[in-house]
Amino acid sequence: MSGDSTQEYLSGLALRLERVIADGQLRHVSRVVVVRETGSTQDLAARFGAGAVVIAGHQTSGRGRLGRGWEDADSKGVALTLAAPADAFEPDLLSMAAGVAAARTVEAALRHAADGLPGLRNWEEGGIGLRWPNDVVERVSATSGRSGRKCAGVLVERREGLALIGIGLNVSQREADWGEALRTRAVSVRQLGSAWEREDVAARLVVELDGVLRLDRGVLSSAWRARDVLVGSRRSFVCDNQTHTGIVEDIDPAHHILLRGDDGKGISLPALTTSMVHE
Repeated sequence: MSGDSTQEYLSGLALRLERVIADGQLRHVSRVVVVRETGSTQDLAARFGAGAVVIAGHQTSGRGRLGRGWEDADSKGVALTLAAPADAFEPDLLSMAAGVAAARTVEAALRHAADGLPGLRNWEEGGIGLRWPNDVVERVSATSGRSGRKCAGVLVERREGLALIGIGLNVSQREADWGEALRTRAVSVRQLGSAWEREDVAARLVVELDGVLRLDRGVLSSAWRARDVLVGSRRSFVCDNQTHTGIVEDIDPAHHILLRGDDGKGISLPALTTSMVHE
């Protein structure tokens, strides 16, 4: 994306979101900050404080859960962080809320199909799911529990009285934009069939995130579990340098992962310090 195109995207998005804020539609967002480039929207949002949503045209040092990187392929995705007062939300709800908001955004984007692409049909037949801890993925099969390429990811950090809710979402990348290692693991809403541009996706993501943060625990948990793609599937997880394999029986994103091992015994793993072995 050219510099002029990036600036047009950011300027248009800022005006669009400022109108939404002025209309009183957002409860948790009071300020929009858009920048052409930053190392991490998480770090920048921490400087602006509670109520700020920071969106970057390009993120040079994006990061994911457990120190992993997040690739911003040629400035074709959305990198966004909302700063909220840490004491205003129960810690375990924020990651779930961000995952559900990102999934809803992708689902909305797929209702606007590009010519010749599947769009909503892809969503109806395959589906958009949440793969613990909060990867937004395409479903390979709605009944097998397996999941496919990753479309969005979430990172929630806490520092200096703030909860920093970060979301990276792939928008306009095509297959050639991904490196060989990511080609079978990452996907954009454009590849899935959406005609939406970055401005459309980013604006919807802000609205969805603000709305989901208003849900009570029961409604939010139901929305997350309805999209879960792991329960019922056989998976391997690493915790404390040990690998555990079994059938996933239950996932509480903030507390535990329950497995039924090959020997029939139950295994409970702490969700916050466990990682999944990707096949």
